[in-house]
Amino acid sequence: MRLGMVGVLVLCYGAAMATPPVDHFTRYADYEQARISPTGKYLAVTTKMDDFEYLSVIELARNELLYRTHFGKDRDVADFLWATPERILVQPAARIPGRIEFSFETGEIYALNADGGDAAVVFGFGARRSTVSTRAGRVAAVRASAEILHLLPEQPRHVLIGTVPFGTGRDPGRAYRLDIHTGQLNLVATGRYPGSRFFAGRDGEIRFEIGGTDDNVTEVYFRAPAGEFDLVSQGRIDQGVVSPLADAGDGWFYALDNAETSTARLIRWQPATGEKEVLFHEPSVDVAGPLFGAGERLLGVRYSKHYPDYHYLEADAPLVRTHRRIRAAFPSEDLRFTSLTRDGTKAVAVISGDRFPATFYLVDLTTDRVVELFQSRPWLSKEDLSPMEPVELVTRDGTTVHGFLTTPPGWTEGDPLPLIVLIHGGPHGVRDHWGFDTEAQLFASRGFAVLQVNFRGSGGYGKDFLYAGFGRWGREMQDDVTDATHWAVAAGIADADRMCIYGASYGGYAALTGAFREPDLYRCAVGYVGVYDLEMMFSRGDIPSRRAGVNYLKSAIGEDADELRARSPAHNAERIKAAVMLVHGGRDQRVPIAQAHNLRRALKDAGSPVEVWHVEAREGHGFGNQDNRRKMYSRMLGFFDRHIGRGTDTARAR
Repeated sequence: MRLGMVGVLVLCYGAAMATPPVDHFTRYADYEQARISPTGKYLAVTTKMDDFEYLSVIELARNELLYRTHFGKDRDVADFLWATPERILVQPAARIPGRIEFSFETGEIYALNADGGDAAVVFGFGARRSTVSTRAGRVAAVRASAEILHLLPEQPRHVLIGTVPFGTGRDPGRAYRLDIHTGQLNLVATGRYPGSRFFAGRDGEIRFEIGGTDDNVTEVYFRAPAGEFDLVSQGRIDQGVVSPLADAGDGWFYALDNAETSTARLIRWQPATGEKEVLFHEPSVDVAGPLFGAGERLLGVRYSKHYPDYHYLEADAPLVRTHRRIRAAFPSEDLRFTSLTRDGTKAVAVISGDRFPATFYLVDLTTDRVVELFQSRPWLSKEDLSPMEPVELVTRDGTTVHGFLTTPPGWTEGDPLPLIVLIHGGPHGVRDHWGFDTEAQLFASRGFAVLQVNFRGSGGYGKDFLYAGFGRWGREMQDDVTDATHWAVAAGIADADRMCIYGASYGGYAALTGAFREPDLYRCAVGYVGVYDLEMMFSRGDIPSRRAGVNYLKSAIGEDADELRARSPAHNAERIKAAVMLVHGGRDQRVPIAQAHNLRRALKDAGSPVEVWHVEAREGHGFGNQDNRRKMYSRMLGFFDRHIGRGTDTARAR
């Protein structure tokens, strides 16, 4: 199918449904990742079924499944790359309860051929070789997680990896050359800090080390050919740094720079001399993801104020021309390329939008032929999904904040809706984006409007906006959420008598803080794996296990005990009038369940016991099991419906 016919795919997307069942939003996507091999012969994809995530290899010419494997029960494929035209490197992640984001990388690297042959763990606990070769001899096994830094195409048996040590030890990050058949490691560079990461140039040589001190100062070191590492940029969050993005050749690099401006700008940078050339700057938002062509050639960057947009560096590059054409054919969606063939003639693209779950396409860059491969969630109908619109408002102290409003299908202005204020976690450096959001879509499918707010402290809007949230938990950060809620009422979107506030992690903290700071604003509040006692953050969980984590907490939330209690829901339970639902995982290591127990006890003592207490003993910081998610959201929807549903008696006493 050619580009002029792409619209047909949109019109034919899915079949209309009345009200999609809850599990349509909580179940695993059919397809998570897809990448084309360097010669275009194969397509590798990941799919989830039951408790397994599979890596499958398809021979494209015959459209035939060549090989399929998984890496163990409750294990995901965190990432994978084609190291050569025939060999794949896989980085698994374990869905072991207790870690944030549902799974964490195990640190291993698996290698296998496209047909499944010569499969082995080449890095990690099960590797064939457990030692490292250096000029000084052989040293002990590496106990660290790894990331692939460079594929070293001129050395087809090797790739360049960077490692970060496990645990809370002081061993520094390192870089190695890894044999992808034997697992043999050769030390290339040793960093200064445990969290040090490395950046390689086009030639596969380490050019930068990026690390952080215990005082959370980011330091960037540069090494010229045959030179030593020199400090070229440093700064705390409020000061900014220059971070390498891509090798531009001849000693120049593309970089993201927020050292001299609040928002990150794209520059050409010669770190050896400090010379800079500004290529693109959007004053209101940070430059974000890169658009790479063949050979890791930077062709553009992505940024997002309201909707995703792109700045192109080479307007006539074939990839850029095709990117523009597909975006024109899908004007209401976003487009990114997951992978390219080595000669730059074929690519895999993923298109997604607020009402368009990720759909994968095979793109021929020489003919502009675009063929749909598969949809990630084919059971969801576009017609039954809800529009997400950007919002912008000015808060009580003159700060401009952005967010997104999702309204049920068929809603007309002038008919106020029951509102769920959905607060993101993090909170610092994290933000809500326009696009397909399973929670917002689930709630909207049940007739609720959903308001998401990028309050100060959120990422993406510059270092000044980010740092403005430090030390302001439960203060100005919460005021932004409150002001956005009042805006929704004044705009005729929300029914003032039917509003609930909900969030996970920091969002759970903000939900219950909103409930005690604004006791007459919200009818109900839901905290999911939330923080409810700020003092406890210094003594429980995995954040205070490292000195840098303690210093982060001192900066982010403060350390005055009286002030922390004044901003903690568990110490202000008597002020909460809203009905409360608490959701937690019994194995949560980021926010231990003691946080939820403390709030539950405080509410009971205040005479307002928790209405819904939902605990999954084997889950962690977020529920990874899809059956557990379905049960949780089903109970949550019932809770919302009882308190702000269309048939709710809002005249009853609060």
